[in-house]
Amino acid sequence: MMRDFFQRRSRAPSPTRGEPRQLWNQWYSAPPHLQIYDEEVINILLNLARTHLSSTFAIFSDFEATADNKDELCLAMAAVGGLFCTVSESAKVAKKLHNDARRMQFEAIFPPKPTPFRAAMDGAKTSILLEIYGICSGDKRSYELTEAYHAETLRTIRLCWLSPFDGSSAERERQLQLLSQAAHVLDSYRVLLLLRAPSFFETTRANYLGDDRSESFQKSTSNMRFLMSPGCVNGETSGSLETLAEISSYTWALCPHGLAHPREQLLWKHDFIELALERWNQSRMMSGESRKQTHFSTMLLYHLTHINLHSNLRILQRSSKDFVDSGNSLEPGMISHSITSWISTSHFEIASWHSEAIQSLVREAVSTARRHSQFHSERSHLLESPHLPFCIYFSTLVLWYGAEGKTGSGTSSDAVIDNGSQLLLALKVKVAKHLAGALNDLLSENSK
Repeated sequence: MMRDFFQRRSRAPSPTRGEPRQLWNQWYSAPPHLQIYDEEVINILLNLARTHLSSTFAIFSDFEATADNKDELCLAMAAVGGLFCTVSESAKVAKKLHNDARRMQFEAIFPPKPTPFRAAMDGAKTSILLEIYGICSGDKRSYELTEAYHAETLRTIRLCWLSPFDGSSAERERQLQLLSQAAHVLDSYRVLLLLRAPSFFETTRANYLGDDRSESFQKSTSNMRFLMSPGCVNGETSGSLETLAEISSYTWALCPHGLAHPREQLLWKHDFIELALERWNQSRMMSGESRKQTHFSTMLLYHLTHINLHSNLRILQRSSKDFVDSGNSLEPGMISHSITSWISTSHFEIASWHSEAIQSLVREAVSTARRHSQFHSERSHLLESPHLPFCIYFSTLVLWYGAEGKTGSGTSSDAVIDNGSQLLLALKVKVAKHLAGALNDLLSENSK
């Protein structure tokens, strides 16, 4: 059904400059709008997106397509849902939905103009969904657009605090709180998944709105000061996902960059972040967060933060081939030597422990989902947060370096790759297949 209406759109080549302007419209594709898509298919994709995003982005947990929603919001939400669909050609449909949503979003926000609160929220949600699509699609161009338009995403989010609201102040505060949480999670994704510098959403929002409207920023910085201050016993901590995401953003100050690996002498100490993470975890357990549905996705982010804190994931990702070749060389290169040195430090032991914890969590979640599928097929879905496949990929990479560097044998390292690939291939999201392919490239010649 999706293939049928997907093929209705023609894509003829663009006309030459010499052709009359009246003929140009005959060559253009139809302008994007929601009505050209099948309503039943869109509803299925919307439900898929809401199911998988709700555990991490609570702002979409109660999403319903209504006549008041902007078309681009529905298209962007459906595009993300298409990434979790296993029907053949669903990736092409998801890409088409994403492109149409992005075109409509840019037409709506350029040039910037004052908008009501509801329209501003729809615009902010659309921008968030477009970034999630870029992260989870496995498409290089969409991935690069996530970085290129991140500043515009932050601008659309900040505008929601300036937009007039006709309803109750309590509802407005609830919506803004959910939006703030989503912005912090996106910021942590920049550091942990995209390996980019954080935007520090609260700081940019406070500067954007002025000192008289930065009360939440002052509260946020006060909370972070308590979490990271040794000897501080007064105050309250929050075991929420938003607090964890904000702590994760600060790890950029300690993450090694360039060719470096973790060192003891830094402007900041690891103790600051690790103290904050430990206090956050204690607060989470006391508040009963471990029994909630969001426990799985939250703990994945918690362990990935530790891994990022004790390893240079960018170097590990880019130097895997060189590391394999250096094992067969009499004179290993500088990067391979630094990785070998890192493997012998306590930083690797910590990163390896948290990598094992991630894979243990994923195996347990996959096993639980399979058991439920035997009795309740409608509840057999594993909730796949956007960072889940990246957690599996980075944890597998760390364990593979340990097996490859310490044993020098391809057998144990191939077993690590096989385990990681099986976990990734058990997921539905499209980027998982690309990450599994990248891991399989590291298999020894005897296993290929």
